[in-house]
Amino acid sequence: MFYSYIRLMRVDHWFKNLFLIAGIISAIFISQSGFIGSQFVIQVIGAFILASLISSVNYIVNQIADAEFDKRHPDKKTRPIPSGKISIFRAEILAFTILLGSLIVANVLYNANFFYILISLWVAGILYNIRPIRLKNIPYLDVVSESLNNPIRFLLGWFVVVKSEFPPLLILLLTWSIGAVLMTAKRYDELKFYGKKLVPYRDTFNTYSLKSLSVMMYFYVTLSTIFITREIYKYKQSLLIGVPFILLYLLWIVKKVKSGEARARKIESFIFSYKFVLNTIIIIILFVLFYL
Repeated sequence: MFYSYIRLMRVDHWFKNLFLIAGIISAIFISQSGFIGSQFVIQVIGAFILASLISSVNYIVNQIADAEFDKRHPDKKTRPIPSGKISIFRAEILAFTILLGSLIVANVLYNANFFYILISLWVAGILYNIRPIRLKNIPYLDVVSESLNNPIRFLLGWFVVVKSEFPPLLILLLTWSIGAVLMTAKRYDELKFYGKKLVPYRDTFNTYSLKSLSVMMYFYVTLSTIFITREIYKYKQSLLIGVPFILLYLLWIVKKVKSGEARARKIESFIFSYKFVLNTIIIIILFVLFYL
């Protein structure tokens, strides 16, 4: 039973909240703030845990809202709620308890902006999953809205360092567009793997085609390249030499998804694959070398 609750909370997806580290690093670099010792480290860990718990609330809401649909999905029918291992009532109690506890802790330990951004992470999940809005059922807007979790996580990290000033808009747009690349890749892979069998599960797959999703991936890759070029030009022009490597890196992800080699529908498996990790490390090392 304990394992079923871990699956319900989707703890294996908590790694996505490590993206708040990008916000922390950016805030330190842009605001020229220094580290604040052990207290700072504790705040960073706390921010990660709070973001992960709110993400779990959204995952639980998702599974409650999609319970009947998940029963018709080839993979998701084994989830705790559609499989009957956990009742909807127990899931609701768990989600409410985690949400309330997380917001109380955030209100006590963090600044107001962090608290409100944490609430926005929860609100984003509600808008994505719950009727009458339910953005996940609107073609193309589902990718746009789901990718908003990236700038939200970025802001959570940012406000661990900075109390009031918001980051440049283009940085937030960049975090969103990179997320949109991955989310579109996930849709592409699902459609390629399952085909129109997914239509009873989600209406958007009746609109999507492999061609339209492919065009979307290249569109978001282009946007990401434009955004990062603009930001690098503004803050560190010597790093512009690294932009082609970022473009190749994003195109490599698209290629792997389209070839079927990367199972983007299990995006966490792809992100932890040795090829993805190796290429990411290479990009980071190149940028560090160019920066120095």
